[in-house]
Amino acid sequence: MQKAGRGNVQVIGQIFTDLTPRPDDRSKLVYKRHAQSFFMSGLEATFAAKMQAEHPTSTKSSRTGEYGSRFVTVIVTGTEEGSIDMQSFQVSEQAVAMVQADMVVPSREPQTVIVRKETEGRYIPEVFYRSKNQYGIEVKESAKPTFPVDFLLVNITHGFPLRPSPLFRSSDPFPIENRLGIENQSSEVLISRLSQLGASSVAPSPLDNSFSSRQAREKLARWFSDWHLLAYWSQVGFLGPEDIKQIARIATSPNLEEPSILDPLLEREGWQTLMAVVSESGPSKPSGPGPARPIDNDGFEEIPPELLDEMGMDVDQTSGGGSRPRSRLDTSAGGPTGGSATKICPHCTFENSASAVDCDVCGLPLV
Repeated sequence: MQKAGRGNVQVIGQIFTDLTPRPDDRSKLVYKRHAQSFFMSGLEATFAAKMQAEHPTSTKSSRTGEYGSRFVTVIVTGTEEGSIDMQSFQVSEQAVAMVQADMVVPSREPQTVIVRKETEGRYIPEVFYRSKNQYGIEVKESAKPTFPVDFLLVNITHGFPLRPSPLFRSSDPFPIENRLGIENQSSEVLISRLSQLGASSVAPSPLDNSFSSRQAREKLARWFSDWHLLAYWSQVGFLGPEDIKQIARIATSPNLEEPSILDPLLEREGWQTLMAVVSESGPSKPSGPGPARPIDNDGFEEIPPELLDEMGMDVDQTSGGGSRPRSRLDTSAGGPTGGSATKICPHCTFENSASAVDCDVCGLPLV
């Protein structure tokens, strides 16, 4: 990350687990790593050697400017009591050199590594190690064809801070990578989170420095402070290297409450393009501000007059400019009942003679 210019972030180690619950008691763990088995397997040791070679320590005392490595491998494993413990290791400089020279490879037996055989055109020097024989006497033995991986390990002390001060402080974590089916990283998840945070409406501090605007900027900056999110930004096609540098600067800043911390990012073209996508992908809005249709007393929209006219129904204009159908029994507006020689049944709308008391069709009273 530092070489890519994404802020003062360095990879200082790796951590992995081998936690397996006991078959008879799943609240306790299997005790795998001890003196009678192994502490690191040959495969783990050779991988640690490659990682240490890729992360050397810079020093002015070396002619090349680099020497050794501070890269650490931490293993989370079960203890003899069935609880959880952490063990930290490095491999020796001799181990790194042998892996770089392709002299050793992992064995099927996790506690050993294999020394490659000498072939035509390739010389493999003799490798020896010292151990105690069955009589307790220290002897020198040849490492061919295999030797214990413990001779490549260096124990590292470790501990935990009393007052942790993490670099990344997001309270809304982004999905973790390489966990398909459990946590999935995708552009849809990213855009959804940005939409929920209202990122497209966040304005630079010179344009809006109100209390609510400062809160919105701080909330967005704190969300940026997430390692997994920082690693994912390179997969977002809208952002260039300079945009990701600005995000990395925000994510690793010790002062996320600074009002102007987002200003350089908000002005960048790549970020503005991403915000345009977020705005378009947000909740759908009405296509136009067209006039609202009047609402009748029953809570429903009134029927347009032209539709009522097509249905052959009489129309009354309301005080709000709307319209409503008028029953032909309504005589207040001089409807057809006012001087007509028929009576309209209020139940089935059949036109009966003016002298009828009951409806000739449904038989119900006309009053």
